[in-house]
Amino acid sequence: MGNHYGTVRCSQCYERGHNKRSCPKLTKRLQERFKTATGRQATYIAEQIATRTGTNPETGEKLLKRGPTRRCSYCKSQHGGYSDKGLGHTRRTCQDLKDDTKAAIAANVIYRAKLLEGMRASGVGVGSLMNMRLSGYFRNRDTGENEWDRRDCVVMIRSIEWDQVAYLGARDNVMLVQRMDKMGTNDGIQAVGLPYMWETEDGNDQELRFDPVNGWGITGTRCGVWDARPGESTANDFGRIALLGPVPSESINAPAGWDSGESQTIVDHFRNQKD
Repeated sequence: MGNHYGTVRCSQCYERGHNKRSCPKLTKRLQERFKTATGRQATYIAEQIATRTGTNPETGEKLLKRGPTRRCSYCKSQHGGYSDKGLGHTRRTCQDLKDDTKAAIAANVIYRAKLLEGMRASGVGVGSLMNMRLSGYFRNRDTGENEWDRRDCVVMIRSIEWDQVAYLGARDNVMLVQRMDKMGTNDGIQAVGLPYMWETEDGNDQELRFDPVNGWGITGTRCGVWDARPGESTANDFGRIALLGPVPSESINAPAGWDSGESQTIVDHFRNQKD
């Protein structure tokens, strides 16, 4: 609580400019009492004097000053709870957190640029047609009734959550697709991840991975969940996907500012880095 004069008032001597903890009159009074005290009383008073002056008059020992007790939750998550890293600040002012977030955004700029290039090269964008093996209600040709089944069906990409595209969520489901036989309804909608990234060297295709330090190459995190190359599909029958109808590359465009690398995925990642 503040006061009208801009200083505190001591509850012991009632003078302004200090509190009970630093009151010189109280310290002097304790020192006078210590001179005549004996036994447990002397030990108790000596301990009180030590907390005020830093020296125990009975033992001569110096009282170690307490270090900062606040500890950054981000630094604890990165270096462990027993590390001195993070003492004296909170995550709100943590320079390491700011630097790591900045580095992640810079890496995401590189990630997104290559990813968009790959999407355009393969024709994966809003309007693309894919074959997917999905579970759902399908019409039985013999009975005309709807029944639960798992079948290959044609889907179209309805939308792409561009803001969620980030290397920290390289296999996240960021595309919404819908079964063609369910167009015009709210049914048959599925979330799907982007395709793998490939490049051709000396006539041979190789899978690309992303590393935040080294960028795109043969090491790092595998990106995407299916293969968009002609005639290819994912080997797993449960989530088999194949591109049927690509869209023109010029129609595949991210929103303005997307190339800045900023992403809610990155924000959420670092928000969850705490201990």
